Amino acid sequence: MGNFMDSFKNVVNDAANALTDAAKDVSGSVKEYSDVSKLKRALKNEEYKINSYYAQMGQRLYESNTVAPAGMEEQFNGIKASKAEIERLKVEISQREKH
Repeated sequence: MGNFMDSFKNVVNDAANALTDAAKDVSGSVKEYSDVSKLKRALKNEEYKINSYYAQMGQRLYESNTVAPAGMEEQFNGIKASKAEIERLKVEISQREKH
């Protein structure tokens, strides 16, 4: 009977150790996932900052030039066309809201 109990204890201990190891693996995986998620958020935040700076630079460039710099004609014309469309839409909205 002693051998059976010893064998049973060994099986139970092995199972407990396996569960403990599995829990540690899961815990480590969750922490690693969390760390990676934080890094990805930080990366996106920095990319957003760069895009914001680009937009600010572009706006200043546009506003400080009456004529498009060489190579930027398409963008300048696009902005002018969009500004004209915005004004047209504002007028149309205003007219429809009056009725």
